[in-house]
Amino acid sequence: MNSKTDYSWDRSHYLDINKDIKYYPKNIKELNLIIKTKINKDSFVIKTGGASYFDKSFGPGKHTISLKNFDKISINKKKLFVEVGSGVILKDLINYLLRKKLTLHTIPGGALISIGGAISANVIGKSSSKKFACFGDSILSLKVLNKDGKIKEIKKTISKYIGAFGSYGLILSAKLRLNELKSKNLLIEKKIITSSIHLKKLFDEKYLYKYSIINPFKDKNNFGIFVGADTYLSQKDMEKKITINKYLIIFIMKIFKIFHHQLFLKNFYKVIFLLNIEKKTFINFFDFQFKSSFAYLPHAYKGGLFEIEVLIKDINYLNKIKKFFYDNDIYPKYIILKKQYKSKNNFFYEFSNNGYSVALSFDNIIIQRNMKKFSLFFKSLKKEEIPINHSKNSLFQKAKKNYKEFKDYPHYNFKSFFSSKKLL
Repeated sequence: MNSKTDYSWDRSHYLDINKDIKYYPKNIKELNLIIKTKINKDSFVIKTGGASYFDKSFGPGKHTISLKNFDKISINKKKLFVEVGSGVILKDLINYLLRKKLTLHTIPGGALISIGGAISANVIGKSSSKKFACFGDSILSLKVLNKDGKIKEIKKTISKYIGAFGSYGLILSAKLRLNELKSKNLLIEKKIITSSIHLKKLFDEKYLYKYSIINPFKDKNNFGIFVGADTYLSQKDMEKKITINKYLIIFIMKIFKIFHHQLFLKNFYKVIFLLNIEKKTFINFFDFQFKSSFAYLPHAYKGGLFEIEVLIKDINYLNKIKKFFYDNDIYPKYIILKKQYKSKNNFFYEFSNNGYSVALSFDNIIIQRNMKKFSLFFKSLKKEEIPINHSKNSLFQKAKKNYKEFKDYPHYNFKSFFSSKKLL
């Protein structure tokens, strides 16, 4: 980001600050005043953490609101919940909670995600379980600003707000269930994956946190790495690693892009494989949840990254995904796979069954050059992907009709519709 532009996380979209107006209200009174007097009947979008993909936080209106000043945190340790402002950045909340040996039940990997963003998108993490499948399962209540400018505390009808991208009101704060930690340290086990069937068995093993990094290249001896983490009890808490300066990381990423071609990536995955053969390590809880360098990966690519996350029914379908890459000689920068449970609650946005989330990251320029091939890829994904619960919702159907991107892939740009609406 510089003085003239404000990017999405993947750097595929940006606002021209000279043309688009961004507001930073300090309180609810100021927020209401901005909406009524400066925005009036125009459309506006909320962009706080800057962790969204594509144009999720970029609507057709010229007004953008950041809720970064809505940053209060209040813990009730006895009843194990925290009341937190929607502008609080997730990594800052986790850092604060860790001092009291507390954490959230669901922690997505994006360090820059705001609490409001996590609720609006109903994010998932590395610890999906039958009780806490997604972020929404931890929410006790919400405070929202409705279209009349009034604050309402939502409890009974909370499900329709979670994952609704602000369609029913502007989220101001939330009460979240907390989880007590026995230790701030984790024992990490890294295991070699031999096949998709082997990976399924690894995901059935008992770990607090688990995910896998899949090798996108064809290699019989290197399908990927499985990572499982459990609490490690010790007398002394491990210190967090020193966080490298943001601008230094960006500089390194820009140098790194020179080598970020397919031959380099293929050898990179071989090295990763060799370095992680049946490896056990100890790590601070915070360092495990957030990778500081990963947050700036899109800076390595001129056109940004093309990021998608889908949920597949059968883990063996991963073989077909990888085959598409072999056949077309197009490879993602990474494939991250996690086991995902269906929530018992009926949220506005959630997946309708148990499955496996697959996160794929591509160079956006490569996508644009090979759009016909990727259109076929997305159509094949549609057949295997677990549908989302709001697919029959009237808002969703209207968005599907209005946006041509749905012809190729139903989730690529659907948030454009929600962000384009005047929410209040």
